[in-house]
Amino acid sequence: MTAEPLKQAVEVLRSARHAAVCAHVDPDGDAVGSVLALTHALNAAGVRADPVLASGDHAPATYAFLPGAEQYRTVASLAEQPDVVVALDAPSPTRLGEAASLLARASAVVVVDHHPDNALFGTVCVVDPDAPSTSALVWDLVELLGVPAEQAILDCVYCGLMTDTGRFSYSNATPRAFRLAATLAEAGARTTWVYRNVYETRSPAALALTARALDRLALANGGAVAYSWIEEQDLVQTGALQEETEDLIDAIRVVAGPDVVVLFKCSSDRVKASLRAKDGADVGSIARALGGGGHRAAAGFTVEGTLADAIAALMPLLPARPR
Repeated sequence: MTAEPLKQAVEVLRSARHAAVCAHVDPDGDAVGSVLALTHALNAAGVRADPVLASGDHAPATYAFLPGAEQYRTVASLAEQPDVVVALDAPSPTRLGEAASLLARASAVVVVDHHPDNALFGTVCVVDPDAPSTSALVWDLVELLGVPAEQAILDCVYCGLMTDTGRFSYSNATPRAFRLAATLAEAGARTTWVYRNVYETRSPAALALTARALDRLALANGGAVAYSWIEEQDLVQTGALQEETEDLIDAIRVVAGPDVVVLFKCSSDRVKASLRAKDGADVGSIARALGGGGHRAAAGFTVEGTLADAIAALMPLLPARPR
């Protein structure tokens, strides 16, 4: 990616009267960190900006510790239509959920993303599949905006980088990711504080849910695939929140042997699947074949039907080993 899209994005942002900054539904650490970091930066640059939820009415509990998380707004609570909408970490308008309704009436849409399948739906598109996280691109915008790297920005950008690289363990933990991590740490990012809040503050209910997922661990395709599942009743019985399921797949990913791990999240009429590649498989293309999307090493999709339907649709597309 050249520097020109970044410059164009900054020009649009600086001219905004009111910017709505949003990301995809069921936001993860990169989505929340990116939205809050850019919101802080725009306000520091004198641009009125609101962080806007694509779904739900509050920040996910896992990331509620981040500075500014309490400022999230729903689309319905916005007093006026923003003239600029910033779509972060969302490859298509449909992934913006309720916030997608803001696009049609905006004078400009700035898309910032690192998904390789981004639909380039913005007036200006800052899309770099080689970026380790969307928050890394937000950092580039912060630097061009010329605002001070205040504590809140540093912590939020680092949260996005740390979580989207799987604590710097995924294939997108490139030298670029480590250089940015060092830059943020040197500038004062509270790296240990962010880590502890994300990964070492699990509720007893969330741990009980993890135990259920691990107890159901199964192998398929001759051992090339490991998978598990959770159901709506598991949330009710354990007391875990839906947002606490985000990192469940990491508990499965540690199992030795498989090339791909899958977590199915089952509701009454549909199943959401999260996929992670452990050994070079391209789960992004597989997810896209099933109507989803994502990265080469991390992706997901949703299908109508039951767990059995989802397994039947997915397993023939995944790697297999001779029995």
